[in-house]
Amino acid sequence: MNIDDRLAVLWNLIQRDAGNRGLARDPAENLFTALPGDLAAACVSLAESGQHVGIVTGFFIPTARPPAFETDGPAGAVWLAAVLGHLGFYVTLFAAESLEPALRAGLEFFPAAPAGRIAVRRIAASHGSADTADALGKLTHLVFIECVGPAGDGRCYSMRGVDVTDTPTPGWWLLNQLPAEKRPRTIGIGDGGNEIG
Repeated sequence: MNIDDRLAVLWNLIQRDAGNRGLARDPAENLFTALPGDLAAACVSLAESGQHVGIVTGFFIPTARPPAFETDGPAGAVWLAAVLGHLGFYVTLFAAESLEPALRAGLEFFPAAPAGRIAVRRIAASHGSADTADALGKLTHLVFIECVGPAGDGRCYSMRGVDVTDTPTPGWWLLNQLPAEKRPRTIGIGDGGNEIG
């Protein structure tokens, strides 16, 4: 089985609407058919030019009881960081301050990557952090996992259409910290269509 066949198998495993949320309601035009080569392109980009990967996670649900961040994004971010660290990449995990302990605890469950390969950095609550811009400028790639992104009207929404623009999920604005010519390659991972990417 060649690499293309392996990627096709992986794509077929992950491109499912396991929760029956309507992601493929229209069999011809849906979230899965929109970008059929996206997984392969992301993998090739990381393999060919990836050196230091930033991973951003954190999707806040204000209607949860109590209001809290989703749990699938941080878990996926930790897993990806651990795998990339073992493959020789440098990785920086970015998240809101309240998620930082969970990311650090999650990394303890994986066999240690080589020393100095994985760092955890909190995203400033306000835009324009020079410290964050400096860290971003060193990245070759920036992967968003379960991060809300702005719609065409500039507002951010949950999958059910609830406006969550003013909740503590600041990851989407990170790219605005750098001029376009200095931005890392971006990859978006989500499961509802309202996430960045």
